[in-house]
Amino acid sequence: MGMVYPKGIGIGEVVEIERKEVEMVVKVRPFENMRGLEEVFILTP
Repeated sequence: MGMVYPKGIGIGEVVEIERKEVEMVVKVRPFENMRGLEEVFILTP
């Protein structure tokens, strides 16, 4: 799926994916003691 660059802390269960021109914004539900939603940017091939 390409390289993943976290914005903020941690990776979790993906709950929403928004496709953009050059990247996809993926909203995840953080695992364990992390709170709230974090966004990670996935660069498409």
